[in-house]
Amino acid sequence: MEHNTNINYERCYKLNNVSLVGRLVQNPELRKTDKGTPYVKFTLAVDRDFKNKETNEVDADFIDCIVWGVTAENLHKYKIKGEQVSVIGSLRTDLYENKSGDTVKRSEVRVNQLNFVGYKRKE
Repeated sequence: MEHNTNINYERCYKLNNVSLVGRLVQNPELRKTDKGTPYVKFTLAVDRDFKNKETNEVDADFIDCIVWGVTAENLHKYKIKGEQVSVIGSLRTDLYENKSGDTVKRSEVRVNQLNFVGYKRKE
């Protein structure tokens, strides 16, 4: 068996890739930058793969995401709260100072690819 000797291992160790499937927490709201670029900031509720021992229900993580351009426009146009999407992107973490003077860390997924997965689940 031959091995690929052209692999850039340094780059492999710097890989920042996020893949999620979840439900929209609220209706996507389309916004535009000062230069007119459309974007949508949204939160995905991503179910955990185990049940909470105390409540016997599946908990979820709430992941902040941002998507740009035509994909943002389509998300706004075709999806509503509770519907499922899949996203692939990279994680970005920023530090900022809030009004109280405390340093806050905030992470969000910068979405590169978004797919419509399913329809709103029945309540």
